[in-house]
Amino acid sequence: MESHVCESSEEVQLATREQLFNLLAFLDGKLPDCCAIYNHVLISLWTSNPIYKIHFLRDSNGGYRAIVGLKRDGCLNHQNKIQIKWTVTSWAEDEETRIKVYGSIKDINWEADEFLVTGLDEPHPTSTALFAGHGRVLSVHNIDLFAIDRQTALNTELETPDDVYIKSLETRHAATVYDNWALKRVANIDSVVDCIVESPSAGLFVKETNELVSWMTSHVPNGMSKLHTLEEFRHRGYARLVTQYLAKRVAQAGYLPFATIDPSNEASKKCFRSAGFSFISSFHIFSTFRPHSK
Repeated sequence: MESHVCESSEEVQLATREQLFNLLAFLDGKLPDCCAIYNHVLISLWTSNPIYKIHFLRDSNGGYRAIVGLKRDGCLNHQNKIQIKWTVTSWAEDEETRIKVYGSIKDINWEADEFLVTGLDEPHPTSTALFAGHGRVLSVHNIDLFAIDRQTALNTELETPDDVYIKSLETRHAATVYDNWALKRVANIDSVVDCIVESPSAGLFVKETNELVSWMTSHVPNGMSKLHTLEEFRHRGYARLVTQYLAKRVAQAGYLPFATIDPSNEASKKCFRSAGFSFISSFHIFSTFRPHSK
């Protein structure tokens, strides 16, 4: 079903393909801070998958007041049933405007759906009140944002050992990625398949056996994520090679290569720094839940 797009500057609009180009041009001037919503807009432009949608609000002069990206995912609820979970990225001139856009999106079922929301700042009281008003509690996660300049990523020269090779993942690798994902409880395997199909990915394989031993995907809104190396293949520099390869592939696709890392995960931060990434700022991801279902 097509959503109605209103041309009034006072109404929230669902972005058309032409409007997505204009939104990208606007957000490009706000990188790297707005990398999550920038990449969200870009994937909405590249793919025809309807799980990605971008809504925006203009001011009376035609400028932008807010841009909100949605990705529809599935997750297991406390009854072990699949329910809709919206991944949300955004930029807004103020929190009240952001909340206006949230509240106007007809696809959201506020009585049943859950949310994973990103931002540079901690949840604003206005946002907290919106979700609390719908019976939700927020679980806030403070993380570090790392990024690399696109041109730097493009210029990377990989030095791969003779006994391994690196290439993009295929959907048949989704189960391996999902089974080894520490946060798989927040989504289902279909979300991993979507990542592999819609976005750049990287897998390092042993030539002799073609075994997948190290990998990473890219995912809205977390950028480069799910980095993992099988235990017996660690301490060989494979994670750095996968990171470099994926950063280059992400940049080639037009995205800004970035990752969000737990501040206590020194090994991951060391890996990304060795691949040319730099710390940008603190970042926040919050998920919603009903008090009885955490």
